[in-house]
Amino acid sequence: MKLIQHYGLTLVELLIGLTLGIILIWGGIQIFVAGQHAYRESQRFSVLQGHVSFVTDSLLNDVRGASAVDLNASFDMLTINQGAAVITYQLTNGTELHRALTGEAAAVIADNIQSILFNCLDADSLVVACVNAVTLETQVQLETGDADYSRQHQFTFRIALRNVVMTQKFAVAASGG
Repeated sequence: MKLIQHYGLTLVELLIGLTLGIILIWGGIQIFVAGQHAYRESQRFSVLQGHVSFVTDSLLNDVRGASAVDLNASFDMLTINQGAAVITYQLTNGTELHRALTGEAAAVIADNIQSILFNCLDADSLVVACVNAVTLETQVQLETGDADYSRQHQFTFRIALRNVVMTQKFAVAASGG
């Protein structure tokens, strides 16, 4: 009797090959999805860093040269007096932080801001009237991401009211204290 040789794959070999192929394709898709997620996170943090940096730099420059600062009753609008110039920071349209200089139109310096609060602090970090303050504390909460995936971030920073501190220091030195 003559043996018949079969060429090709058996059903078991074919199923094993398909299973291994599916596992490899699934792994490749997972790597691609993870790479896209990492890219989105990187972009989100880049936007966050840009907003935070611009807001802090703007406030820092304006507050350090202030002769006086003032807050509204809800602590969400800051008015900075720099001699003849008056600068106002305020959250408008629900999510836009505006900076307005005397005689100029308000400019949006950051968007996606959920809330902003200002506090005037004394040397012991207690909240006081701005006339007696040596530090301005700013709390900003903002949102990054898109409709499908968003996160809220909150940061707090303090800025010394340099002119006020120097005035108080020289007043103490002049009085012999």
